[in-house]
Amino acid sequence: MLRRRIQALRLRPEAGSTLNELLVVGVVLGALGGIAASSVSGLTGKGRAVACKAEKQTVEIAYQAYVANENTKPATVDDLVTAGYLNAEPAAANGITLDATGAVTATGC
Repeated sequence: MLRRRIQALRLRPEAGSTLNELLVVGVVLGALGGIAASSVSGLTGKGRAVACKAEKQTVEIAYQAYVANENTKPATVDDLVTAGYLNAEPAAANGITLDATGAVTATGC
């Protein structure tokens, strides 16, 4: 009778998980989360650089349109906004400016 009871206990499947298994799963999930977070942060930096270059190109096109229509050079980016060639001044963080020769520079790119 005792042998049957021992055999029945041996053949019974385990219920639940051990603490070690749960710890391993937690470590693996944490490592995957760290990898995902670092790759996403790299993408946002690239996105800012691309947005800055796009704003610079938009200002260059607005500058060329201003010169073609007004037969004069704008002094600042604000002149392009005032004349209606830009909807709004580019983000200040990009530092987009015009110089006397008409070159558009962006310090944030």
